[in-house]
Amino acid sequence: MLVYQATKAEFMDDVDRDLIADHITVAFERNIHRANPLGVESWRNSMQDMYRVLNTVD
Repeated sequence: MLVYQATKAEFMDDVDRDLIADHITVAFERNIHRANPLGVESWRNSMQDMYRVLNTVD
């Protein structure tokens, strides 16, 4: 199930503003069930890694 969808610019902004894990958590809890705090932290960390991969000049 897809729980987060955004453009590259929106994703980068969500990570920059440290909102990415919050957005994923809200969607996850709305569509699946309550998120585990350790899972939320792993989303935050892995999205930082994805940010670094995508942080290129277009």
